Amino acid sequence: MDAFKAMFLAEETIPGRDQVDGPGESGSGKQQQQRGKMGKVKQQQWSRSVSPLEFYSRLAGFAGLWIVGPVCALAVSAPLLLIKPFSHSLFRAAVRQVEKAVGGLMVLTAWLFCSGAALVLTGDFDLMRSDRKQLVFSNHQNYADWFFIWLAAWAKQCHGDVRAVLIKVIMSIPVVGQVLHIFEFIPMYQKLEKDRATMSQNLSVAKNDAKLPLWLLIFPEGGFNWKGNVEK
Repeated sequence: MDAFKAMFLAEETIPGRDQVDGPGESGSGKQQQQRGKMGKVKQQQWSRSVSPLEFYSRLAGFAGLWIVGPVCALAVSAPLLLIKPFSHSLFRAAVRQVEKAVGGLMVLTAWLFCSGAALVLTGDFDLMRSDRKQLVFSNHQNYADWFFIWLAAWAKQCHGDVRAVLIKVIMSIPVVGQVLHIFEFIPMYQKLEKDRATMSQNLSVAKNDAKLPLWLLIFPEGGFNWKGNVEK
């Protein structure tokens, strides 16, 4: 989350070089061997102030990217719906290229606004592949989860194959919602019978696209781990 906050906050905190607590040398070549033997690893951090001009320039740049980007994605992908009734596989192959462009926009955003931040992934990242259909499960701690996971997909060259299960209200966001519909993201109404039918229909079609990979992203928690959600 620090990386996402660093886009706009007046104080940037950027991870620096790892330092190992305890006796002995702390050179980067020996840290991995010392990690389990000599105590915890902590990160040094440095900060710098951001001027109001830089702050508002970043804000304007971010807003510009994420207004123009989705509009262009919708303008390019909407005509592809004409192909869908005749060949879903051809439709998906074309839409994948638009989705890759959106994934590239996220990488550009990270490079422009979070270039000094470190992204730490925990899980079976090495098992993720771009040549087959896969289920990707993730916890859901903040609003930026999807952003970082899409960056991880880009690192595996799967950024054109992401399909997420998300709540219906997100699909109602102007422009963005229409793009997600075209990308065939799966809306959940949080009603078992209706959601089961929606999921079955969407994945049955995806199954028939045998030669196309798929990254189906699922947040098993269904939402944030807020106290009210946990009690539900």
